[in-house]
Amino acid sequence: MNEMIIEQVAIAALTPYGQNPRKYGPVEVEKFAAAIKEFGFRVPVLALRDGRLIDGHFRLAAAKAAGMDEVPCLYVDGWPEEKVRAFRLAVNRMAELASWDEDKLAQELRE
Repeated sequence: MNEMIIEQVAIAALTPYGQNPRKYGPVEVEKFAAAIKEFGFRVPVLALRDGRLIDGHFRLAAAKAAGMDEVPCLYVDGWPEEKVRAFRLAVNRMAELASWDEDKLAQELRE
């Protein structure tokens, strides 16, 4: 297994993928920025060493809105382009696979 090393990377050094199919607007970005200010930036973005962003477009936009200059980044070089494209889609779809247990959610919100 490859060792995972998370590095702090300048936001300006990262290039978002222009064909990212996920959508979010300024209201969502500001809400996420508020969460970053409250909890910190806790999930690194994934990128290639040349700066091309693979995953974390929404997190990156929120980090900018929160006034951050750097974000934690995990580099995942060595993948062929088709694997990079497939991963971008897969990682975004995975969150949609799970559903909420409404009773547990209500209890967690009450507590």
